[in-house]
Amino acid sequence: MALYIASGVLVGVAIAALLPRIPLSTDPPALERKTLYAAVAGILIWLVVAQEKVPGAWPQAQLWWTGVTATLAAVYDHQARVIPNRLLAVTSAGFLVTALVMAPVRVGSLLLSCVVLLAAMAGMAAIGRGGLGAGDVKLVAFLGLALGLRAGILAASAGFLAMGIPSVYHVLFGKGRKHRLPYAPFLWVGMLLWLLLGGATML
Repeated sequence: MALYIASGVLVGVAIAALLPRIPLSTDPPALERKTLYAAVAGILIWLVVAQEKVPGAWPQAQLWWTGVTATLAAVYDHQARVIPNRLLAVTSAGFLVTALVMAPVRVGSLLLSCVVLLAAMAGMAAIGRGGLGAGDVKLVAFLGLALGLRAGILAASAGFLAMGIPSVYHVLFGKGRKHRLPYAPFLWVGMLLWLLLGGATML
């Protein structure tokens, strides 16, 4: 499995090198040292839990890419309220290479899941009028790509549930309805709980 993931990482790095040439791409903000430490710790926690909970090389590869992407998205969203396009492009490309090598028969259904979740989250973002950002929409679409439709929906739902209590607190006692909490950190927490409760059996 390590060889397959390494191949995906190399493709992702190549994509990252090309993205600055695209006018629409922007450089991600530099992470502060404490945020970088949090990212490393988050990735290690995720990988340890995934290793314990999931047998089989392909499901572990799915969770490896999901964990790395969700952790980096969470720390960027917490620090700068942005999920870099380059991050999602790199991890999506790397995951697709891994999927083509390890589970080519599933690539079509995973791409369809990505499109379905992208459309659903875009609709929610439009209805919510600013409650969800474009980065949140694309991050959940990545979950559809990496985990499939059912697991992607449940993992994203776990993130919304994890965000529910602090959101209510802010509405009642905090900065009011206009205060926007970053979704990605709560998605990371919700996904970890989902994994601990046996969600990976859906992969």
